[in-house]
Order: sequence, then structure tokens, then C-alpha cells
Amino acid sequence: MNPKIPLDKLIEKFLKSKQCFSLIPLGSSVTLPFLIKIKDKVYLSFLFYIGKRLESESRIKIYRPHTKIYLDYSTARLVCYFSLSMLNNSNSDKWKEPIGEFPPKEIETLTFHEYKKRKSELIADYDKVIEMFIGNSSDANFRNEFRNRFYQLCEPPMLPFMREASPKFFEWLDKT
Repeated sequence: MNPKIPLDKLIEKFLKSKQCFSLIPLGSSVTLPFLIKIKDKVYLSFLFYIGKRLESESRIKIYRPHTKIYLDYSTARLVCYFSLSMLNNSNSDKWKEPIGEFPPKEIETLTFHEYKKRKSELIADYDKVIEMFIGNSSDANFRNEFRNRFYQLCEPPMLPFMREASPKFFEWLDKT
């Protein structure tokens, strides 16, 4: 089940692909991957959203996610694409207002390079997380450490949408 290339490189490859470029609006940001399990197969899921920083502010205003995708974990092939804005009437006022800000207070002192490094380290652990999620291994200490790092680095305004998209993953992640 392990991909032929490291997971962070696989994700980077997809995000720079012509396919992604043609499907995702320019200027979109992407969430950390979260897992979807369908018939004993695991997929990486991502939400794409717009983030805007005003010159006078240090935080990024985050807007509702507009796209959700599933990638096959072992190949980085796109297997599912949802235009959330088309499904949920993107003309309504709820799409025009920010739903939160990033970064959260816990990581606002990190430099961009420190944040990227921590994010890469987190993504490098997804191989083990996937094995644990599908039930092939268990390590409560590792899951707790991963959970803490995941919640520290993710975009808090995106969490409700991520939880809605994959309740089983967050149920597993939040187990104590």
C-alpha cells in the first residue's frame, strides 16, 4: 500500500500538476490532508479555500472551502472532485464573508520556513497514520502526538468542514 515516492513529494507533485492547475482556482490555499476510508481503501482528502491578507493585518482572512478532492494514496491520482461552491449556492452572502483567520495564536510566532518544516514533518508521518487508521497497527502515544501537531498546524476555520467530510477519521484521531 505504500506509495513509491514519499507522501510529501506525492502531494507536492499533484498540487503542481496540470490537472490540479486546471481544476483549482488560482490563489487557492489547501488544508492539511485528512483521510477518507471507502470500502477498506484510504484516500487523502483536501479542501481548497481562498485566504486573503490585507496589507494592514498580520493574519490571513479565510473563506469557506470551495473545492474538495480525494487522491488515491498510493498513486496520487485524483479519484474524486467536488465543487462545493456549486453544490451550496455560492451566490449567498455566507460565501462572501470570512469564516476565520490564520495562523492561530499557538503558531503565530513561527516563521514561514518553520511552519513549512513542521508541516512537512507532519505529512511524513501520514504513512504510519494511514496504517493505524485502517487498523493494521495501533500506537496511542503516536496518535496523540500526531493529533496535537495536526491541530496545531491546521486551519481552525476549516475543521468543521473537514470533520463533516470525514467523521470517521476525526473520531479515530480524537480517541483518548
